Formats: sequence, structure tokens, C-alpha cells
Amino acid sequence: MSKLEIEMPNKYWFSVEIPIRFMDVRNAAVVGTNVSHMVFDMYLSLVNEAFDCFLANYGFSKTNIAGVNLIIPNTSAVYKSEISTGDMVKIEISPSNFEAKGCDIFFKFSKKEGTIEVADIRLGILFFDYASHKTVPVPEKFRSLFIEK
Repeated sequence: MSKLEIEMPNKYWFSVEIPIRFMDVRNAAVVGTNVSHMVFDMYLSLVNEAFDCFLANYGFSKTNIAGVNLIIPNTSAVYKSEISTGDMVKIEISPSNFEAKGCDIFFKFSKKEGTIEVADIRLGILFFDYASHKTVPVPEKFRSLFIEK
């Protein structure tokens, strides 16, 4: 299997801390011990929560980013270390790689006040008009917030 790497941005525009709950982890018996850590599907639940917080911080929602919607055609993730119940996860978020009709949203997961990297996740997003069922240009109101001047 080839190793996936995600080139993460240097600047993050927003961060949120989310506690890991009992329901976020899975327990398994492994030879000689029990293991309890978060599994891959829960990362996407946390991405969803953090993305909602990020958008709300800028006055948007998934159904209204400056008058348009979005779709998420692809996702990639690289897991770096375990997180378990009781951990406080910091999720830093950065839109980047803007193109005509979309961009990437990067999520950097860490714990212990950012000292231990947990995961890097990238969402590819496209802006979409459900009335016409077509992709539309990135709203300038959104893009302009994340372009360094």
C-alpha cells in the first residue's frame, strides 16, 4: 500500500477544541490487553462538527455560504496517533488551494495543547446550486476571507 501524505497549510484561520466522549471510541480485546481508541468513522463526525463551528464563526452554514451550497466530492485522511475517551482534541481549520469552483478545507487534529499530532484531514469542496444542479464559482465573500493580503 502506498503511503498517503497531505501537504498541510502553514496558516490556520480557526480552531475549536472538542472532548472525546465514551461514544466516540471503540473497545477491542487484543492479545494481552484491551484497546480503547477512536476509529476512523468518528473522525468524520468530528470534522463535520468542527466544520459547522468554523462556518458559523464566519456567519455561514453548509446550506448558505454567501447564497450557495456546497458538496464534498472527496476526502483524504492521514492518522498519526490515537485519541481516547477524555482526550481534548484541538482541530485547526484552513481553507486553501482555491480554484474557480471549489477549494480544499484542511483539518489538523492534535491533543495535549497541540503537542501531539493526531490526524490530518482534507475535504475537497465544490460550491453548488441545487436549483440548477450545477457547480458555481467560489463566492468572493468566502474566498476573500482566507486570502492573505
